[in-house]
Amino acid sequence: MQLVQKQRNSPRTSSVATAGAINPITRKRYLDDQYAKRTIRHNNSVIRAFYEFWIEELHEGPLVNPIPRDRGRGGNRPNAHHNPLEPFRAEGKLRYNPKLPKQRPREMPDECWKDVFSKLTSNRHRASPVG
Repeated sequence: MQLVQKQRNSPRTSSVATAGAINPITRKRYLDDQYAKRTIRHNNSVIRAFYEFWIEELHEGPLVNPIPRDRGRGGNRPNAHHNPLEPFRAEGKLRYNPKLPKQRPREMPDECWKDVFSKLTSNRHRASPVG
């Protein structure tokens, strides 16, 4: 999924210029022609959970999970020598997951907030979470 482009029903026409760019107001990325890293990670976890279920619960056939865990240090059981006074560590990451970039919180400029609130018609709309 990291190497292929998304399948489309029709080619991009009006959004070619904005594909992958960042919206200047919301600071959110426009959709790109590649699969997002979060989508790839989600698909990997779904496939892994399906195979774990099929192997452990149904005992059907000689299956091998196509997305193994990357155990690191010797392949020991996760938290095998856990100190009860310490918090648990993450169990282990999936081998083919792409690394996610650190995200900064998105923010909206004060002028945009003023625009939003000036367009609300009543105090009830200004106070409610859904306008």
